[in-house]
Amino acid sequence: MRRAIGVALTALLVLQLLPDSAQAQTPDLDPYELVYRADSMNERALTTLAERLLRQERYEAADSAVRRALLIEPLYGPAHDVLWRLLIARDEDLQEALEHGRLTPEQELVLREARGSRRLSFLIDPIGVGDAAPGFIRLPDGADRAPTAEELAELGPDALLFRGMYLARFRHPGLALLYLEHLLTQLEKLQDSVPTSLEVPLIANDVRYIVATLHRANGRTHLATPMLQEAAAADLGLFMAHVRLADIHEKNGAWNAAVLERRRAVDTGPGISTLIYQLGVTLARAGKLAEADAVLTVAEHQNPLNAQIPRMLGMVRASRADTAGAIAALERFVAIKHSLMVPAQVQAGITLQQLRRDSIPPARTE
Repeated sequence: MRRAIGVALTALLVLQLLPDSAQAQTPDLDPYELVYRADSMNERALTTLAERLLRQERYEAADSAVRRALLIEPLYGPAHDVLWRLLIARDEDLQEALEHGRLTPEQELVLREARGSRRLSFLIDPIGVGDAAPGFIRLPDGADRAPTAEELAELGPDALLFRGMYLARFRHPGLALLYLEHLLTQLEKLQDSVPTSLEVPLIANDVRYIVATLHRANGRTHLATPMLQEAAAADLGLFMAHVRLADIHEKNGAWNAAVLERRRAVDTGPGISTLIYQLGVTLARAGKLAEADAVLTVAEHQNPLNAQIPRMLGMVRASRADTAGAIAALERFVAIKHSLMVPAQVQAGITLQQLRRDSIPPARTE
């Protein structure tokens, strides 16, 4: 809800920033599409636009908007959730073909991408994924008490997971863990290595990671850390486990360990610019500015659409007294049209003025 309100306010801001001539030229255009035109570097606005277009069954336009959002921020969970629902919705025969085991090669490709995006939406933000969870997670009266063993046994994997996520989101971590740990035990007994369903394409190790993430969110890092390490060892491609471990080490001020986990995340999630950016940020916070500069330069080269990268790169170069490099990076940052970045761009503009003044050699005196 808060995300939707935030983007709606962004839409109003962008419409106010648009020149009257631009609005007059498109009198019949949906306001959200005006946002897309004026704020097309903002992954949040693009994702909300894609969700709106999906509800209108304008699938091609929705696909374009959500894929651009993911180009800007490859690890934006809500965009992955919208993409999953879009891929399923645009093929009316997919669900029936899946139930009867009669998928065409094209449908198999769609299903693989859909499951991948759905899984990522869970791994990126397990608790927040409840925003788009199906209606059956709305718990009945009395569900804020501990379930009995019989009640747990009656619930399938999807219900166990979503009830756990719902309770976690609304500050009932103890009850949430009852559901999630029961699901993990259930899947481990089955030696599960196949996604549980189309709605929840997770295996036992993914649930282990989610349980660890919930422990971390509630301050139980002594429980989260070994579970995350176990999850990372069991799935060499589970880069989010390394991201969470790096977050824990950063909070504890263990910078060498944090950098190590960021590097492992990059290695296990090759080609994901967000992971490279996060490594650069951690290196900067650890005081390794030269390394941070090099890593952030790679991140920006790989993803020139993400405004956060040149912003951070400019700050790092300014700290290194690389005035020319800082100016170049901050100029790229302020040139990106992103409504949510306006305050930061105003501050960057002030910094740019100071850097330019400092770069002017003093006048010679006779």
